[in-house]
Amino acid sequence: MSVHVLRNDYVDWPLADPVNQVDGVDDATCKSELGSLYLAAKDVKWSDLIESEESADVPSAAPTPPPASVPKPPAFNRPSVPVRSIKDTRGTMTDVPTPKSALYLQPPVVPQFSATKIWMSGNVAGSRMVIYTTLPEIPTCQNEISVTTDLNRMTDRDLLRLYPNRRMPTRGAALYAPTSGLKLDPALGVLFPVSGFTEEQIRDNIIRYPHFYHLSRLVDGELVSFYNTIEIDGELQSTLDVWDSLPDAKVIPRQAEFIRDYVIRRYLLERDILHVRHKYPLYGALDPFLTLFMPADDYIAEGYTDTLEIVKQCVRSRVAFKQTRNPVIRRLRNG
Repeated sequence: MSVHVLRNDYVDWPLADPVNQVDGVDDATCKSELGSLYLAAKDVKWSDLIESEESADVPSAAPTPPPASVPKPPAFNRPSVPVRSIKDTRGTMTDVPTPKSALYLQPPVVPQFSATKIWMSGNVAGSRMVIYTTLPEIPTCQNEISVTTDLNRMTDRDLLRLYPNRRMPTRGAALYAPTSGLKLDPALGVLFPVSGFTEEQIRDNIIRYPHFYHLSRLVDGELVSFYNTIEIDGELQSTLDVWDSLPDAKVIPRQAEFIRDYVIRRYLLERDILHVRHKYPLYGALDPFLTLFMPADDYIAEGYTDTLEIVKQCVRSRVAFKQTRNPVIRRLRNG
């Protein structure tokens, strides 16, 4: 299929049998025509399938100010303003609950695009590269937001329907279970300490970033899993090797889900609140409200009242997340 797309071939791709009814291309031709886009079996990291919605980030060596001196993030902060009147996005007992798949960051199982509408194209190293406009052009759920989604074409009604009609757990399962020594928030799950930050700032961080997916960093020209290493004093160290030396780790279980969540949240708190410029930052964009995990009225109840701006930020964040990780866009822009 990738070869057909690069050749700009017309492909009749029936949803009932998408594989068997497309003309095959032999492996040698695929290698020759796809070049660096060719995916060899040895390059597939099957472990990613086991931890499909998880990934994590790094604590870094930043000065630790007393909690009272740490400023709050500037945007979306529970302002004391009248609540904007919107249609209730919560579901009723008779509504079909929004499926969790509507919130996924990975694309739909069978992505669709308009073969007659080119969004971006160019020639790179003698090869024609094309990105077609994704369908539907106006997404009906968060999962349908793609690199080609245009926020400016979406009405307020289009945007507000991206909210789910129920709260959804998006963190690891262990983070919603009672844990000795840690506070369990009924809506957000376990709240563990992060030195230098208040409980309110940690709750805010979970609401802004409820879900992490396939995060990495660029080290010596290669992408590596973000949570396996931690940046301390500008140096990368194995997270597990230094875990027991971190003050916060004394009350946090030494379990994968807790370690991943802690590492990414500490990194984001340092980046967003202390404005730390890490030497080994995240690869690609990771902006607030990438995933909306509860109805708009529930955000209002939590103090985030500008529901329309929040869902706009969701669209912007998803488009940026996907564009900054898309290899075809990168090659076309870099020439």
